[in-house]
Amino acid sequence: MEILICGISGFVGKNLENAFIKKGWNVNSISKNDFQLNENDFAEKIEGNDVIINLCGAPILRRWTNAYKNTIYNSRITTTTKIADSIQFMKKKPSVFISTSAVGIYAENYRNTESDCKLGNGFLANLCINWEKAILSTKENTRTVIFRLGVVLGKDGGAFPKMVAPFKFGLGGKLGNGKQPFPWIYIDDLISAYIFAIENHQITGEYNLVSPETINNKEFTKMLSKFFSLPSFFRVPSFLLKILYGKASETLLNGQTVIPKKLLNQKFEFKYANLEKALTELFKK
Repeated sequence: MEILICGISGFVGKNLENAFIKKGWNVNSISKNDFQLNENDFAEKIEGNDVIINLCGAPILRRWTNAYKNTIYNSRITTTTKIADSIQFMKKKPSVFISTSAVGIYAENYRNTESDCKLGNGFLANLCINWEKAILSTKENTRTVIFRLGVVLGKDGGAFPKMVAPFKFGLGGKLGNGKQPFPWIYIDDLISAYIFAIENHQITGEYNLVSPETINNKEFTKMLSKFFSLPSFFRVPSFLLKILYGKASETLLNGQTVIPKKLLNQKFEFKYANLEKALTELFKK
């Protein structure tokens, strides 16, 4: 099987690449410069791939200047549009196109499933809404899956190393009031979900890729402190995060309650369905 991963250099991309290679699948990639090609030439570049996975996107947690907002937008919507439109020019279309979105698409203060949800209206929510609209052209002729990701936890990258750093110095604590929901997914379950989507033809449409366990930031912090055998009485004030990150602090101080209803209904098995089990694995030597 030939699989193209767009955005292969990131934490998720590298982990997917390693897992696919272990299964005997051939993994391909493209460069940033390839996105400067027109749709016909880009289609020729990605021709021959049975599966196309889109993971493109600049980091969100940086101060959102107008210039950086454009970077965030172009790294997601512009690249996704190029991939989706170019698929229409491929002589042999892929069997499945798996694109990325995020749980930031949802409103707060609501228990969001794929079929029963409220969409948000801030910068992140609108970004995700437009991100998902960018692939509409593929749905007619190609099986299309959108994974709405929560915070991905893993040893070798992503958000987790940054989260645990303060605890190593005894400075761990909740962010703001700690009541904000913390939707998360362990990297091994994420990989299994991608393989599940590739191998099962009934998987189509939008899927919440988060653990079935719902926790908030305070509960996450308390569990982390348990593994460090340290108290978690420190608190990072909201105003400090706003000074450091501006409007981007919303990604830390706000959160969505998200349920992976469609995956559960389709009998996908989460190996790490609760945080304690995931952290036990993460803290193994």
